[in-house]
Amino acid sequence: DDIGIKQQKVTTPIKSSPKKVQRKATPNKKWNDKSPFAKVLKTLTKEPQDMISCIQDVIKRANLSKKKVIPEMLAAFFLFIRERHLIWERRHTNIPPKQWTDNKILKEHWFTNIYRELDRGTAFFKRNLHETVFRSRKLEPLGGSNHLKILKRILLKCFSYRLVNRLATFLEFGKLPDVGDYEDWVTFLRYKYQLQGGESIIFTRAHQNNGLERYFKTMEFVKSNLSSMAKELQEAAKERSVKKCFFIIKEVPGVGKFMSWQILCDLLELRQLGDCTDNQWTCLGPGARNGLHKIFKEVDDELQLTRQLRNLCQASGGMSAYEAMDLDAPILLNKEVSLKNIEHALCEFDKYVRFARGD
Repeated sequence: DDIGIKQQKVTTPIKSSPKKVQRKATPNKKWNDKSPFAKVLKTLTKEPQDMISCIQDVIKRANLSKKKVIPEMLAAFFLFIRERHLIWERRHTNIPPKQWTDNKILKEHWFTNIYRELDRGTAFFKRNLHETVFRSRKLEPLGGSNHLKILKRILLKCFSYRLVNRLATFLEFGKLPDVGDYEDWVTFLRYKYQLQGGESIIFTRAHQNNGLERYFKTMEFVKSNLSSMAKELQEAAKERSVKKCFFIIKEVPGVGKFMSWQILCDLLELRQLGDCTDNQWTCLGPGARNGLHKIFKEVDDELQLTRQLRNLCQASGGMSAYEAMDLDAPILLNKEVSLKNIEHALCEFDKYVRFARGD
C-alpha cells in the first residue's frame, strides 16, 4: 500500500565530517576481509571491520534475516550514499576539487547526485517552470480553480523534456516547449536533425530513447490527451496513491516504467499531486534491482526491502545505520533520504560495485 506515509523532516544540521566519538560495537574477529564483498567495502572506509560490527548490530535491531543480507554490502551502500552527497556539499562550499573526496572510484567516474533535484538537468527543468508556469503564482492546491490548467502545461513540459533528456538540446532551443509554442519545437527538432544528421545530437546517450519519429507520435498522444490525463492524475492524487499516478503516466504509448517514474518524480518534486510524497511508493528500474541484489542474497519483495533501506538510512534512532556508525547522515534542506532517493542510489551503487570489483 502506497497511501499515508509522509516525508519526514529532521533538524540535524548538515556536516561534512564524521563525529569523533568512540564506537561501542566490538570488532568481528571472524570477518573475511578477502571476500569480494570486503573488497567493495574497503574502497569506502579505512575501518571496514568496525563498520561491519556496527552494521551487524543494526541488522539485529531491524530484524533483517542474516541469511538474506550481506553485511559488507549493506554498510558499503550507506557509506556510498554518504560519500557521494558529501562530494556535492564540498563542491558547493568552495572546497578545492582535489579535496572533494579521497575515493578513487568516485574521483575517476561519473555518478549522479543522491538527491535527484540537485542534478543539472532537473535544476534547469525546474528553473524554466518557475520562470514560466509558476511566475507570479503561489502554489495552486490540488483541486484549485487553476490547478488543472497548470498541471496540463507541466505535463507537456515534463514529457517533452524527459523523453529527450539532453540539456544541450533545450539550451539551444532556448526554453522548454509550452502549449502555445509546441509547433516551434517540432520545427526546431526537424531542422536540427536534417542539418546535423543523427539522433545523438538531439537525445541523451545516458539511456535508450525512442527516436525522433516515435518521439513525435508520443507527444501527439500527450497533447491530445492532456485534459483527461490531468484529471485522472488529480483523482489519483486525491486518494494519495502514487502508484495509481504512475500507471496513469505509463499508459502513454512509448513511455516505459523508467520514464514514467522520472515524470512522476518531477510532479512530486513540483508538489502538483497534493499530499502525495516521494516517500510512499517507488518503481525500481533494472539498475536499482541490480543494486538491491548486490545487498541482499534473496529478494522476495523489492518494495519492502527498499523501504527497509530507507528506514535504516534515517539520521537518528535505533534503526539508523548512520547513528550506529557514528556518522552524519546525508541530508538536504532539512529532509532525510526518501524512498525515491533510495531507488536512485541503488542504481548508482550497482555501478559503483562493478567499478570496485573490476567487472
